[in-house]
Amino acid sequence: MEGRGKARKRRGSEVVGYQDYPERHTVGFSDLRTVKQLASMNPAFSEASLRWLLFQAEKNGLDRAVVKVGSRVLIDVPIFERWLEAQRVAQIDPAQDQRGDHV
Repeated sequence: MEGRGKARKRRGSEVVGYQDYPERHTVGFSDLRTVKQLASMNPAFSEASLRWLLFQAEKNGLDRAVVKVGSRVLIDVPIFERWLEAQRVAQIDPAQDQRGDHV
């Protein structure tokens, strides 16, 4: 697969940027969630919207956060959060972050 170790950020079919991910990431069992569990943790994402993102995972770079065990699909939350941050339209300078959060 092209760009292994990198999440692809796309608009349409055009790659618009890259976000580095660690080449190896140890899966922590406490970090794994089902689609239903992740949707209940964050109501901004419905189960249907998460399933669509997962269906498009190879195209949108979310495949790095997916762990398949048999037919069960699990999402690695820390990797999902890094992928989500990579979707931000403009990068945030931690020194100017109004919330006081430092990324």
